[in-house]
Amino acid sequence: MPATTTRERELIGRQCGGQPLLVLYTGDVQQTGRRLRGHGVRVWDEREDGESRSLHFADLYGNVIVAAQPPVL
Repeated sequence: MPATTTRERELIGRQCGGQPLLVLYTGDVQQTGRRLRGHGVRVWDEREDGESRSLHFADLYGNVIVAAQPPVL
């Protein structure tokens, strides 16, 4: 939904107080990162912790989204 008031426009990109807007789970975070970069999306903070992997990216408004690949159990 587009921001319609001055107050809403001031919050664009900061709605979550610096925390990620959401976490999306994927079976292949490396492929996800490649696809995002291929579309010109800024990707950062790529991590690998044991068997889990994640990366951060931003939507068009600057909201941070995490793509995570959980460990296989």
